[in-house]
Amino acid sequence: MAVSVRYTAGLTITRTTDTLSAGGGTETLDNPNRKTLGGSTTPPVTAADVAAAAMTAGAGTIDLTALATTGGAVLDLTGLTPRVVKIKAPAANAGPVTVAKGAANGFTGFGAAFSVTLPPGAEQSYDDGGAGTVAVDATHRTLDLTGTGTDGVQLAFGAGA
Repeated sequence: MAVSVRYTAGLTITRTTDTLSAGGGTETLDNPNRKTLGGSTTPPVTAADVAAAAMTAGAGTIDLTALATTGGAVLDLTGLTPRVVKIKAPAANAGPVTVAKGAANGFTGFGAAFSVTLPPGAEQSYDDGGAGTVAVDATHRTLDLTGTGTDGVQLAFGAGA
């Protein structure tokens, strides 16, 4: 199976200042990051999918060696490095969700002390820039979720060797 991931992240700002003063007028600042990754690119991406993870009683764990995809498959990322990842808290969540390096066998590829709190509707993107920091293995595989009730997150990712 061939995989292709198109990653786009950016922020475009248009500001209009007083046109009567020096330097006044409209200015647009664009800071895009766009890339398409696949099996023959550097870095390679050979696995990509979308997953959803829900909590029970405000807690949950995402296991990157047994990731339940929204298509009903279970994906094992063992030996692969997550290259591009988007984590999104659905707008329907009752409260914020914290995604952090797992307490047991924590995945450190996003940082040794990784933790991000996402209010409902918020998202966080990660791009390793081809650095290939940490591959998923038996001791680097989990992310923990904490929040409210059965809230959760959605993950979209591309991973490769």
